[in-house]
Parts: sequence; C-alpha cells; structure tokens
Amino acid sequence: MTLRARLFISAATTLQASEDSLVATLDLLRVELTEQGVSANDVALELGVSLDFATRLLEGTAVPEELAAWRATEVTRLVQDIYQDLDSYRNGLLCCRAQDPVTLMISATHPCDEYRRKYETRAEALGLTVSWPEAAFSLLEMKEHLAELDRQAAATHVDPLAGRIDDTDLGLTPSGRSGGCVSRPVARGSGQGDWSDHDEQQEASHSGAGRP
Repeated sequence: MTLRARLFISAATTLQASEDSLVATLDLLRVELTEQGVSANDVALELGVSLDFATRLLEGTAVPEELAAWRATEVTRLVQDIYQDLDSYRNGLLCCRAQDPVTLMISATHPCDEYRRKYETRAEALGLTVSWPEAAFSLLEMKEHLAELDRQAAATHVDPLAGRIDDTDLGLTPSGRSGGCVSRPVARGSGQGDWSDHDEQQEASHSGAGRP
C-alpha cells in the first residue's frame, strides 16, 4: 500500500474528523497526483475508489462526504466477502454485520485463529474492531433445518401465505377471558377469514349473569 493510499484510508476511516481536515487531505492528494501526472485509472487502482471519484479527485471537485461514503461501501464489501468466503463456513459462520460505526460482529461456532486474524486485519484497516460472539449453530446447519421444515410443510399441504392447511382456512379469534385479549387460531371450513368472537362474548355474558 502506498503512502498516498494510507493517507486516503486514514482520512476516510477517522470518525468525527473535521471538514477542514478532510478538505486538506483531498487537496494534498490532488496536488501530488496532478504533479506526477497520474491518470484517473491509476488513482482508482491505487486508492481503491471508483473511476468517477478518482476523476473528481484530480479535478478538485471531490467533497469530504465522499470519504465517509467510501468507508461505508468498503464495510459493505467486507461483509459480503465474509459471506462469500468458503473459510467462513468451514469455521461455522452464522451471521456477520456492522453492529455500530466502529464494531463488526462475526458470529461463528468455531472460528480458528487464522480466520480471526484475516478479518480482524481487514476490519482494522477500516477503523473497525471485531466482536466474536459464539454461535450455537452455523448458517449451513440452519439452512438444513429450514429445508426440513419446508419438506414437512409440503407433506402437510401448508400454504403459509394463504393461511391454509389442507384447504382449511385459518383465522384468529380474540378471547375475552382473564380481562385481556388472547389471540388463538380457529379453523373455518367455509373460507371465512374474519375475526369472530360472538360465541366467546355470549359465553362470557352467560357465565357472568346474576353477579353483582
């Protein structure tokens, strides 16, 4: 990594950096790159930015907000790389996400030291620390479990979107007992999907009749 790239990344990953500081960094990079006659393509490759941003950096029209946008893009790319890395599944990956602006969470069942170092190094370059909560099961194990649930649903003719099991509509009825509203499923064979508590209310009124 060149000194210019280090300077750019340092500015882009410094949280709460002043606007004047970011403007000065962009201007310093522009002057140095222009003096050396570096092309926009070379700038894009050296700094790891888009060709559009590299062009505007050389023109002097790049703005400080784009540094923060670059960091967000790189964090997103890092998360995508973790999910696409076969080593992640060898180490029992369950999930990965940016927990807050300075923390990357990678949850896995048995991450080895080499795997930890690989992504801690990349995260550190973006101003992130990595937390490693232990997972009880991996994403692959969860997928196998979901596949089994799908097979069971198909075997019992479940249509979750329509709320039907074996051509019987499913509805919910509120219960007036215990002074609250408790929703519980009821089956209706004639396609009625409305809420009905007529029988419940009638039963409650009969049981309470004659009481002071």
